[in-house]
Amino acid sequence: MKLPDLQDYNYELSEECIAKFPVQPRDSSKILIATDNILQQDFFYNIAKYLPPDGLLILNNTKVVPARIMVKKETGAWIEFLLNEPINTDSIPLALQDKGTSVWQCMIGNAKKLKNSHHLSYYFTKNNQNIYLNIDIEWRPNNENIVTFSWEPSDFTLSEILELIGEMPIPPYIKRKAVEEDKIYYQPVFAKVNGSVASPTASLHFTDRVFASLDEIGYKKAFITLHVGAGTFKPVKTSIEEHQMHREEFSIDKENLSILYENIDRPWVIVGTTTLRCLESLLLFAEDTSVYPINIQQFDDMHRKYKNLSDKKLLIEKLKLFLENNNLNRLEGHTRLFIVPPAKVLSADYLITNFHQPQSTLLMLVDAFSAVPWRVIYDYAINNDFRFFSYGDACLLKNAAL
Repeated sequence: MKLPDLQDYNYELSEECIAKFPVQPRDSSKILIATDNILQQDFFYNIAKYLPPDGLLILNNTKVVPARIMVKKETGAWIEFLLNEPINTDSIPLALQDKGTSVWQCMIGNAKKLKNSHHLSYYFTKNNQNIYLNIDIEWRPNNENIVTFSWEPSDFTLSEILELIGEMPIPPYIKRKAVEEDKIYYQPVFAKVNGSVASPTASLHFTDRVFASLDEIGYKKAFITLHVGAGTFKPVKTSIEEHQMHREEFSIDKENLSILYENIDRPWVIVGTTTLRCLESLLLFAEDTSVYPINIQQFDDMHRKYKNLSDKKLLIEKLKLFLENNNLNRLEGHTRLFIVPPAKVLSADYLITNFHQPQSTLLMLVDAFSAVPWRVIYDYAINNDFRFFSYGDACLLKNAAL
């Protein structure tokens, strides 16, 4: 298996190109139409003009939780705790219902100011509610520390605590503190299931106006859930072969799997790389359903048995049959899938995504998917003042296999 060189995914981007704040209204962001070699640009609210009619739109309905806790030391230094993955359960939504105490793998910002301390405590007063928080730290390499949070009042759930004292975990490349408006604009309008610590950012452009325009051209909608981890935006530091892909929790319920099955012959338009990784993971599971809950490893798609877009129909049928035979209401599990050339994508005809960081796994996914070379797309975007990354503009890509 020959993988590309990491340097193939480097490009120069000035600080001015990185969007620090969202545009308002959110669907007035730009979109680059990159489905063929004649690139075009428009506003996102006109996206229906560029999509095939009677398609199926597939979105990730995860909801971002205010998973960043900022604690001020007596010295005045601020310490940041970013909750990434629960330790005592495989389910983020379940962990968010913990009362009194909860244990998480956390990234710690400004850690040098702690000088390897193992305990912090802090009083918060928010909305006339006093919160006493204890933090116990087990230091681990690679900023994958194990942190035990305990709090009073202990009858509060972790979700309620985070709503009171947590901040939205906007990415570090935005280079500003989170503000109250981020709780609105760093969240898709259709977000439903609590669990992400990073936003599925392609979803941020959608509004009722956009959905209405898609209804007019016969679009159906389906939803999956993939809880986005902080590792999604992490650049590859070593080599592609050596990079350890982060693990993310995902699921699809019986109703939405039926929508996929019933609309298998329509063009599938996937919103976001997280949604794409989830769907590709489901199709890989369909090839071998002997291990459940689902557990997809990072290069599983390099060894897939089914390699044609037409195989999607058979694989979705197999998923539906598995669900029925096992009397399940949903399929669920975890994925570390790393989509990079020469892998092929079977689940999507079109992909709506934002512009991604140099040397990121998401940029490699775009390279594996897109009919137009990623560098052609990004050169155009830079030269035409597109806004990059989470709060930036979007692009529409077509599967190279079509």
